[in-house]
Amino acid sequence: AGARGAGAQASGPSGAGAGREPAKARLRPAEMQAELRRLETENAALRSELGHERYKVQQLGKLRDQASVSHKRELEARQAEARALREAQEAKQWVEKRTSFAQNEKAELIQEVKRLEALLRETEEREAGIRRELEELSADNALVADRASSYDRELQRLRKDAQSSAAKAKQAEQRVQLLEQKRVEDKAKIKALAEQLRCAVEGGVIAPGAVQDPVKGVPPA
Repeated sequence: AGARGAGAQASGPSGAGAGREPAKARLRPAEMQAELRRLETENAALRSELGHERYKVQQLGKLRDQASVSHKRELEARQAEARALREAQEAKQWVEKRTSFAQNEKAELIQEVKRLEALLRETEEREAGIRRELEELSADNALVADRASSYDRELQRLRKDAQSSAAKAKQAEQRVQLLEQKRVEDKAKIKALAEQLRCAVEGGVIAPGAVQDPVKGVPPA
């Protein structure tokens, strides 16, 4: 309306000018419609671009969350691996100590059994000698009775010593058997631990080659 008023004032006394100004004013709405369509087209393009950017932001957020979860899982896996390595090393050291102790105790008990067996043989030989002497001295009843009593007491003492030695030897043999059974059980535990470590390596909890087989390095019984 303002444009039309300005055109009317500018026409003045000239009739030709007054005829052209209304035609020029009629073209402006079309230009405004074209500009409006152009703005709508740009607006649609901007909305589409904005939608793409929002989608990218959402994808980046998902990737960030996935990266955080992956990092957390990696830290947990490393902690599990370190814990498994520490437990395997402690188990290996414990087995080595137990094996060394069992071997030393077994050797000592074997030596004790041998000593008691030798003492038992010596006692039996002394008993046989005393019996022979008793038989040789049987002619002299008085002397034989006196010496027989003495020899009988000695014989009783030797028998008690022999029985005591035999009991100790038997206890030592039982102890050796217990140690041997314990060694077999420890060996089974080591094998079970090695199997668990192998399963952990195959399951990806422990990296291959990160832990040494606990069976290796343990001295044989």
